[in-house]
Amino acid sequence: MFHGRCRAPPKLIRRTKVNWNQPWLIALLVFHALSFVLLIATRKMHSFQVGFFLFLILLAFAGETINSQGRAHWKAFADENYFDESGLFVTIVYGIPLVINSVVALVRTLKTAQPQRRKILFYFKQFFMMLRVVDMLVKVKRAQLEQSARERQEQSKKSQ
Repeated sequence: MFHGRCRAPPKLIRRTKVNWNQPWLIALLVFHALSFVLLIATRKMHSFQVGFFLFLILLAFAGETINSQGRAHWKAFADENYFDESGLFVTIVYGIPLVINSVVALVRTLKTAQPQRRKILFYFKQFFMMLRVVDMLVKVKRAQLEQSARERQEQSKKSQ
């Protein structure tokens, strides 16, 4: 989820206690608990489970953006800046519960959807193929931009 080195900054290591009474942390924990309850309550609603799984995965992908926005605006909603550069705190309190709920959704859906298993697997395959296509498009566009930058640099050297 987060790129870069995975070591905790000294500031986070020295912090011995998190104030769990902050409204945003309570809301986050309630969200994770309600997500889990919703997954269990809708265990026979296969289409909903697939959609909710995709929603949770998208939220997990947004973790890095949430961390950077939290680092920029933490004074508006928190007592301390829990949003370090490595994203350790956000990964622990935000990302890991989302991934756990996503795995629960995936397992529950595949376990209870025997008659619809092929259809659901088809949707999952389509989703992951779309992710691969988007990743490939980004790589191709990045390579094109790098190539055009190199060509401009070579032209500027030739003109001098």
